[in-house]
Amino acid sequence: MRRFLSVLGCALIIGCGSGGVNDAKVVGTWSARFYPKGGGKPIPGATFTFDESHHFREVYRNLEITGSWKTKESEVIVQVEALNGKPVGEVKEQMLAKHGGDKQDKANRSIAENLEKPMSLTLAPDGKTMAAGMDEAAGGQSIYTKQ
Repeated sequence: MRRFLSVLGCALIIGCGSGGVNDAKVVGTWSARFYPKGGGKPIPGATFTFDESHHFREVYRNLEITGSWKTKESEVIVQVEALNGKPVGEVKEQMLAKHGGDKQDKANRSIAENLEKPMSLTLAPDGKTMAAGMDEAAGGQSIYTKQ
């Protein structure tokens, strides 16, 4: 009986350890579309690939972002580790070193300041879409659809 309870306890810990999101729902390839605030035509975005070992790869044009992911309740939390093969800390330093007052420099500074912060995506109950929070600086929201 004790062995049965131990096995049952382990199964519950392993099965429920993700806090509500089944990792199998996350693993795979996802395509993004950016939806401008206030309407407008959606813009095709990045492609995310999540693997079983909790690593991800995001590709957008000539940019490759890699890192790790985990689940918590209905959230998928991604942590950027490298951009185009360079460690995130190095990229952040380079971006912050650039000076200028134009709009693009301000946008780059905002991106750099947030590079090391985890990004949370909300997984829909059906497991078919994930949504990033509203990005006020970019003026819209990204929705990822599982392929």
